[in-house]
Amino acid sequence: MRTSPLIAALGCLSTLFMSAATSSAALAQQTGTQLRPAQVQLLQSLGMKIAVPTYIPAGFEITILRAEILPGGAGGTPRYIMFYRDSNNSCFAIEATGGAGRNPELESSLPVNSRFFGSSYKLNYGKSAKAANSRSYMFSDWMERDGNFYRFAGTSEEVTPASSKSACKNISPEEAVRVTESLEYFNP
Repeated sequence: MRTSPLIAALGCLSTLFMSAATSSAALAQQTGTQLRPAQVQLLQSLGMKIAVPTYIPAGFEITILRAEILPGGAGGTPRYIMFYRDSNNSCFAIEATGGAGRNPELESSLPVNSRFFGSSYKLNYGKSAKAANSRSYMFSDWMERDGNFYRFAGTSEEVTPASSKSACKNISPEEAVRVTESLEYFNP
């Protein structure tokens, strides 16, 4: 019995789609990022290298993933934010952009010794050194690699989803340093 060329082509096409989905799922599982295959594809569509934490504190999971191309420059600037939360409403995010960011000046800091980004960075936390009566923040310095910039971000106006702002609290500065130091590229 002969198979029609159309049926054979459809069979090959479905195998190709399954193979692509399987490789995305295997990649997410292999790196321990907690990303689902659709999220991997969304991040890869940005056209930038994706850095993810290889250490995620117990109980945390990605609850929101934003990926977008911001206007400006030739073709725009890629940006993503992976927002993590645990059952105690502790939150943090990993943020990346294809353009330079501004490092915050806060009252306290801890060194970040990343084997991937180097050791000239720090985690900044506490109140703003420039504003009186400001709320407490937590950000790592923007860490540059291959023309892109990456950072850890605690709860803040910039990264915390509007529905979560009042309930979110920062993880400890020491735990934030550990997450930041674990950032590595996700895609080859």
